[in-house]
Amino acid sequence: MLAKNQNGYKNLAKISSIAFTEGYYYKFPRIDKEIIKQYSADIICLSGGQRGIIADLVLNKGEAFAEEELLWWKDIFGDDFYLEVMNHGLDEELRVNEVFREFSRKHDVKLVASNNAFYLEKEDSAAHDALICIDSGTLVSTPIGRGRDFRYGFPNKEFYFKTTAEMLELFPEMPEAVTNR
Repeated sequence: MLAKNQNGYKNLAKISSIAFTEGYYYKFPRIDKEIIKQYSADIICLSGGQRGIIADLVLNKGEAFAEEELLWWKDIFGDDFYLEVMNHGLDEELRVNEVFREFSRKHDVKLVASNNAFYLEKEDSAAHDALICIDSGTLVSTPIGRGRDFRYGFPNKEFYFKTTAEMLELFPEMPEAVTNR
């Protein structure tokens, strides 16, 4: 979420405060939809990409559930709601992007391209991977995966800060997602 003006900043601060003081869940602050609805004025909202609820519904429950969720967010934020597309070369991103593109046309919701950046340059991926291993007490030589005998790690080296030109290359079928403001 982004603020459009001073009132938006105040609403974001209120949402954040409520999340930390009333909505804390295990390790994470959270808020329910009624709070979002109550303080939605002057806020720009993005769908959250692959980790957002709409993408999660596309991948795990189906497009009908995702579309219903999309309509709630569009109803609350109107033209200030954007579907967030990403392309780090992951199959699930491509699937979600396809559905989001369809939803964008059907419901007149703008797309916005974003990129998760965990390090600045592509060449920094090895150093980032080493830091993950230090944090988790594992060896870089341990294979990345799930379960016993595997470790956490990123699936490729595409989680770096990309230029506008690189983003346009990643989204040739939807350049407006890169240039939308």
